[in-house]
Amino acid sequence: MIPKYIQGMPRKYQRQLGSRRYADYTAETLKNCLNEIRSGDISHRKAEQKYKIPRRTILNKLKGRHSKKPGKQPIFTSNEEQSFVECLISLGKYGFPINSRELRHIIKNYLNRCGRVVKIFQNNLPGQDWIKAFIARHPEISKGSKYPELIRNASKTSVSVMFCGNAAGELLPPYVVYRATKMWTTWTENGPKGSRYNVSASGWFDANIFTDWLECQMIPRLKKNRSTHLTQPLDVAFFRPLKIAWRKVLSDWKDTAEGMRNTNIQKENFPPLLSKMMEIITPHVEDNLKAGFRKCGIFPLNIEQVLSRIPRNTCNPDTVQSEFLKTLEAKRSVCADELMVTEEIPIDEPTTSLSRQEDDMVFDDNSSDDIDFQELANEEEKENQFMNFLEGKTSQYNDVHFAKVVREVGRFIVFSYEGQLYPGEIVAFDDKTVTINSMQRSLKMWKWPSKRDELTYPWSDVLGSIQPPKL
Repeated sequence: MIPKYIQGMPRKYQRQLGSRRYADYTAETLKNCLNEIRSGDISHRKAEQKYKIPRRTILNKLKGRHSKKPGKQPIFTSNEEQSFVECLISLGKYGFPINSRELRHIIKNYLNRCGRVVKIFQNNLPGQDWIKAFIARHPEISKGSKYPELIRNASKTSVSVMFCGNAAGELLPPYVVYRATKMWTTWTENGPKGSRYNVSASGWFDANIFTDWLECQMIPRLKKNRSTHLTQPLDVAFFRPLKIAWRKVLSDWKDTAEGMRNTNIQKENFPPLLSKMMEIITPHVEDNLKAGFRKCGIFPLNIEQVLSRIPRNTCNPDTVQSEFLKTLEAKRSVCADELMVTEEIPIDEPTTSLSRQEDDMVFDDNSSDDIDFQELANEEEKENQFMNFLEGKTSQYNDVHFAKVVREVGRFIVFSYEGQLYPGEIVAFDDKTVTINSMQRSLKMWKWPSKRDELTYPWSDVLGSIQPPKL
């Protein structure tokens, strides 16, 4: 039978708890260990204890076995990869940097020319994971720049473009400002429909140009005054895809004959390139503008959207840990009130009048009026141990009693896992098992992990119910 899918290795490997550690030591540590054994200063077993290296590994290294690095071996030799690095650096010095897409095709052509077939490469074309691993092995090829493949004269600022949109998803035509003293007609041809063009000595917007933009483009379309001095919807959801599209247009233009011939963009070439960029972003303009206004809480009006994005430097007192501690303190006070005796009432001689609460009380024939102070001390000791566990003062706990488990989705409970207590929320359950969304410890606090941690446990691991935390 052919399986429907094959689960491969993750893009970023994360070691599972309890799994075996491979090569959990540095090359320098292994070298010092072998030198000390060869000099006769230490035995194999003492070296194993001192350097935390398995004894079998030490013996294999002394006999020259398993000289390769652990894990899957690289596809190319160290000499081949070093040749790739030298060629990439040389091309960058000559002003022709190579991006990841071009490097992948160069590697493919190299393999085809050598007559080699790499099975993990589709049609001998390396994937993005190999490119990332190659850069991680040779960081010198990307040192010194955030975008080394985009170091071009065309990225220098000489033109300013004003964009404006509203919450209905309508985008005004762009307003272009060139860095010049006079305007040429060729600089305004083949641009987006409705665009306006102007010039300034710096290429930036000044008061006069902004007034012209306001009078010619904004005021004719303005219906009511809107205040956006606290938020910028276009910065949130519009300019990032616009910049990505503009980089793509620049890269495609730079690969053309005209782009290779010119060191920077001529002003008569700017309107057609701007028009191409507008064609790329137009299908998503309406959705991006609406998402930006919604994210900023402008339309629909929602102040929580803005408040949720304000960084909070102070610690919130209503944390999960404090709620657990408040619950335990409340339980302790209730237990103390119940055990407090204010007046001795003989059981065999009841009073003539009892309240409804006293009438509902049930007395055991074997009960005693004396308080078991040893039992009270034991209960307080158990609660103190669990409070110390929550506060991070200890990692151990003894038997602690909680409220009866309520089998209901959304209930918060405490469960045991590998000898430790964890709080969590019931997600689903059946007669034998329960699926719990558990919390994780952060120093002395408890918090929800960034990725939901849902696992299935037997009901026997659930110790009891707790109050829901106030986040």
